[in-house]
Amino acid sequence: MSESNQLLPEIVRLSQAMRMEGRRADWEKVRELEHRRRGLIATCFPLPASEHDPQWAGDQIREIIDLSREVIEMAEQERLSTSAALGKLNKGRQASQAYHRVGKNR
Repeated sequence: MSESNQLLPEIVRLSQAMRMEGRRADWEKVRELEHRRRGLIATCFPLPASEHDPQWAGDQIREIIDLSREVIEMAEQERLSTSAALGKLNKGRQASQAYHRVGKNR
């Protein structure tokens, strides 16, 4: 088995682990796994056509892309959720400040 054929399943495994950690909202772990995966992808591509089964490699690449999309979608949802929470926190802080200003004026 060529190096590329050995690396593709490992890239898929790392992509699956990224999805799992994204579901747990462990974004630091996702970042660490992405760093490792990026190194493997750089080593693996471009794939010499004579060293692999194009159908198998295509299936592996599609799975990597699909998993990456899932992780990106989860990260975007987390970003939106965090942004909304920060907005609520800011409104609460403003209300508290207004309350204290009114109390000082009495």
